[in-house]
Amino acid sequence: MSAPPVFFVGDTVLAGDDVTMQRLDNAIAAALEKGIATFAPSPKSQQPGAVAQAGQVAVPSELIRRFESFGVGAIAIAGLIDGVNPCAFTTIVFFLSMLAYLKKTRREMLLVGAGFTAGMFVAYLLLGVGLLITVKSFSVSHGLSAALAWTVATFAFILAAWSIVDAVRYVRSRDTKQVTLGLPRKVRDRIHKVIRTGLTTRGLVIGSISVGFVVSILESLCTGQVYLPTIVFMTRAPGMQTAAVGYLLLYNVMFIVPLLGILAMTYFGVRSETLGNMLRKRLALAKFGMAGLFAALGVLVVVTI
Repeated sequence: MSAPPVFFVGDTVLAGDDVTMQRLDNAIAAALEKGIATFAPSPKSQQPGAVAQAGQVAVPSELIRRFESFGVGAIAIAGLIDGVNPCAFTTIVFFLSMLAYLKKTRREMLLVGAGFTAGMFVAYLLLGVGLLITVKSFSVSHGLSAALAWTVATFAFILAAWSIVDAVRYVRSRDTKQVTLGLPRKVRDRIHKVIRTGLTTRGLVIGSISVGFVVSILESLCTGQVYLPTIVFMTRAPGMQTAAVGYLLLYNVMFIVPLLGILAMTYFGVRSETLGNMLRKRLALAKFGMAGLFAALGVLVVVTI
């Protein structure tokens, strides 16, 4: 048999047969008049298998565990797909082509690649922490928090539709210029300039770290399209808020996995032209994959509202 309903209003507790509309109205009016905040019961005072925080509805702990487990997978997949985002992939290909043009040895390529990866990881992680703090600042108001969630979810659905349009256009034309969702031309040129300048400095490793850092910030105009919905999801999902920084680390580790794989392929002799052709052949597939990711993130954010 279900437990009777229990209402906490100000310093008043109504349970079972005491719960009537009249008594609820009176309790609410009294709490408002006295300016008393409503008591939030601790987890120990609730039914077994339920967890609650101030201002939140109790949620069964088993549901939280399942949602958190699913959330971990969603964040890992989002980071991995973001790492093969065409925006990120084309930047990596240009970076590798510059290494080949400058006739770097395999040892130098390994050092430069490690520095570039470290710079990207640190910059993207710091960017994520900044976004996390910004998103959490909206949680002071339920209305602001819900508005942000709806805005981000709508943005994700728009990007999903846009990615599908890009994929269809490319399948029909086989022309990469038909792909419109990506980095603006000026930002792309700026990234190329940063790479060319940074890789020709004397301090090869330091230069590669700074290049990776700056490129990651500039590239976030495109890759951040995945990052922001993921962060909004992790700050709203039950049981994930307290470990948000850990999930950010997971996301960023997965984000650099494709980069490490590409660097390993280059180290063992795969040319940047081959990688570029690989991207062009699978561009439509990548776009459809991005569309699916955007749609999934949009749905996950909506579910948490």
